[in-house]
This record gives sequence, structure tokens and C-alpha cells, in this order.
Amino acid sequence: MIVNVIDQNKGHDIVTFDVQNKTVIAKYMIVASGNSNRHVKALAEHVIKNLKRYDKAEVEGIDESNWVIMNFQGIVVHIFRPEAYDFVELNKKYGCRLQIRGSDQWGNIVNGIELGKKLNLPELFGLTAPLLLNA
Repeated sequence: MIVNVIDQNKGHDIVTFDVQNKTVIAKYMIVASGNSNRHVKALAEHVIKNLKRYDKAEVEGIDESNWVIMNFQGIVVHIFRPEAYDFVELNKKYGCRLQIRGSDQWGNIVNGIELGKKLNLPELFGLTAPLLLNA
């Protein structure tokens, strides 16, 4: 049902994991991505609306909407923006703490920094430069 809701609302990269034998936190984990913060938030809201029966649903990150984590009594759902996750992965794998991009990527950098704070990573930094439109 959750996968269908995300798919019907144009979520991407939807993957379901059976984690019953790997953790006591959840039985299943669903991971998906959205195109923008607004899209991530909308996907999360659709999932929540369709799973009203779970009185004790836990939802985290819906205000920032770059990474929303929901727990529906053993079904954990992650919906995020891939750009935010990229910066976190670069930090984990290579110790990268500074991301430099064109000025049009400021939102993606900020999302990655905010996600890093949530995950208790070392302080992350971003730097942008104006885009060169004429060569």
C-alpha cells in the first residue's frame, strides 16, 4: 500500500527491504526519493493520510522536507532528496566537509548541511560561485 501511494504520486527509486532478521526496530523499510522539498513533503503527507489507522505513527523531518522518516509500527519509510544524501555520503566515505557548486545549487547544499546536522555529522560547509553564462 505505501509503495503504491508513493508510486502514484510520482516518487522515484522506490525500494522495499525486509529487515525482520536484521534489526528489532522494524520489519520492513521502504526508501524513496522526491524531486524537491515540496515533492518530498507531499509524498510524506500522502503516505500519512493513507495510513491514518496507525495512531502511533512517528514522523520526523517533515518541516524541512529534505529527508522525512516515518515509522508506522514496524514499517519505516524514508523519503528524501537525493542531492541532500549525496553530501552526506561524500562526508561518510571521504571526509568531505566542504561542497563547492554553482549558485543555482545553493538549495541542494543547504539541504545536505541540514541533513548532516540531523545525523550528527561533523559540521559541513557550502560555498557557491556565480554561474558563468558567457564564455
